[in-house]
Amino acid sequence: MRILLVASRFPLPPWRGNQVRMVQWLRALAGHDLALVAPSPGDGAEEELGTKLGVTFFGHRPGRIAAGLGGFRALATGRPVQEGIYGGAAARAALQRALAAGPWDL
Repeated sequence: MRILLVASRFPLPPWRGNQVRMVQWLRALAGHDLALVAPSPGDGAEEELGTKLGVTFFGHRPGRIAAGLGGFRALATGRPVQEGIYGGAAARAALQRALAAGPWDL
């Protein structure tokens, strides 16, 4: 089965609860063709996803100005700040790249 996952944080290293859960999901689904869309840490950790967990990674890096403006825009409209920070053009482009690599079963 081909499964596309989307996360608001890069899962490695798994320090926070949502990162721990994502790593658990990736390990539980290890027998499937997995892809993940998430913010890229830019420190080479993306390769670890492929080598350790067998995941295709579609990363994005929001620029500082775009992230700041998105965060303020989210606050002004009553949405979560994280949605504004990571819901910008870079994230949409990464999601489009992942969707183009489909079709996905889930």
